[in-house]
Amino acid sequence: RKEICKGCNTNIPPQLYNDIRSNKDDIFTCYYCSRFLFYSDASAQDGAKKADGERA
Repeated sequence: RKEICKGCNTNIPPQLYNDIRSNKDDIFTCYYCSRFLFYSDASAQDGAKKADGERA
C-alpha cells in the first residue's frame, strides 16, 4: 500500500512499484523480505464492498 511492503514495512523502489502497477499479470517479490507483491486498486475494492452491502 502506498509503495510500502506490508511484510517488512520498507519502501518499495519506485521502478519496482511502477512495474507492479503496469504489469498486473506478473509476479513480483519484495527485495528485502521476498514476499509476493501485487497492486490492488483501492477504489475497486471500495466499490465491491459497497455493492456487497447493498445486497444484504
